[in-house]
Amino acid sequence: PKEAAEYVYIKNAFHNEFLAFIVGWVILISEIVGAATLAIGFSNYFHALFGVNVTIVSMAVVALFSFLNFYGIQESARTNILFTLIELSGLLMVIVLGLPYAKNVNLMELTHGAKGVLVASSFIFFAYIGFEDIVNLAEETKKPRKTIPLALILSLVITTLIYVLTSVSVLGLSGWEELSESEAPLAFAVSKVLGSSAFTILGIIALFATANTLLILLIVSSRMLYGMANEGSLPRVFAKIHPKRRTPYLAILTTMVFVCLFTLVRRIEFVAN
Repeated sequence: PKEAAEYVYIKNAFHNEFLAFIVGWVILISEIVGAATLAIGFSNYFHALFGVNVTIVSMAVVALFSFLNFYGIQESARTNILFTLIELSGLLMVIVLGLPYAKNVNLMELTHGAKGVLVASSFIFFAYIGFEDIVNLAEETKKPRKTIPLALILSLVITTLIYVLTSVSVLGLSGWEELSESEAPLAFAVSKVLGSSAFTILGIIALFATANTLLILLIVSSRMLYGMANEGSLPRVFAKIHPKRRTPYLAILTTMVFVCLFTLVRRIEFVAN
């Protein structure tokens, strides 16, 4: 029912302030470092397309989205929706191009047996991290008791459907042997139909995808910091709300500073690890 949802959930479920603090703190740190990883990823894509300095782009995009986060949750949500639609357009392109060829794919083939299925399934869990972040906006949502459970269920169902259709379509365009060797399997599959332009198109869409997730993590990490401060688990100063914009401005500023510090590392593998 509140911001810092995971912290509040643990606190109420186990009646243990220390355990709730540890969980909240770990999630806060992981979201800040995750945001830095995405900022570096975004700047790497941007550098590959336009040749601009990686560090400058990383810090600029973090500052820009932090300002958007400060300006208002409605504006942030609208940007998120727009970027999601752009992301979705790339996946729909893959589905439209590949689905007609799906009839040639043996979907019941177990090339590496049950072990292969289990190994592949373990990677899918990574794709389902983040849905819980919806709950961190409970205090800024209209009719949260109805809206948030519905948002959780619908997003899971829609995303799963898109994942399955994309996977089937990609296999229709290219064999799993070639896909497993490619560093950009989606672009590689689409290039079978569109040629080399597929890499540019999906590269631009990847910019919006990484930027969108960065925006979400900046919002959620600031709300986690605000929520824990509001509950008295962190200094109360982080719970201050801007009188005009109605956003936790000190929590947003603090989050921005720490994300920027991590982007200075520049090595995406190190920050991600």
